[in-house]
Amino acid sequence: MNLFDVLPLLGDKTEDYAWFPEAASTFALDNDWLYAFISYTCLAFFIPITFALFYFAIKYRKPKGAKAESNVAHNTVLELSWSIFPSFFLVGMFVLGARAYLDQRNVPDGAYEVGLQAYKWGWTFDYGGGVFHPELHIVKDEPVKLSMRSTDVIHSVFIPAFRVKKDVVPGR
Repeated sequence: MNLFDVLPLLGDKTEDYAWFPEAASTFALDNDWLYAFISYTCLAFFIPITFALFYFAIKYRKPKGAKAESNVAHNTVLELSWSIFPSFFLVGMFVLGARAYLDQRNVPDGAYEVGLQAYKWGWTFDYGGGVFHPELHIVKDEPVKLSMRSTDVIHSVFIPAFRVKKDVVPGR
């Protein structure tokens, strides 16, 4: 087996759908942007930290058996900077993530309600008027509210095109 046999297993990165399916909700593009922002921010911190780690590990290594030296000097401004500066990114990520979460949870007035019944190995969607179906069908550009319940265990509802996942817990 060579490298070209394994690459297709990683996904076709040349197509737009390689990481996410086409967005199908009002908040999917915001979630995609937030995902990219967090990923690139983590990468922007990870790369220099990794290079610094290897650089300082090589620069300050001692021969085997050499006595360790103590260096108690410190730079307060540097220590505060590398602690406080990244916290602005963390707070920003939290605020953006909380806003995205609340946007998903906010159901507009007049939304069509679909009941979702989770049970072992399956789902039933109740569209009202005695219409039940094992698949979710909704009208394009119409707000929908899913009222979810489980009869047995915890189930997870995941709709990749909507960028939404919710756990359905029995008794809730």
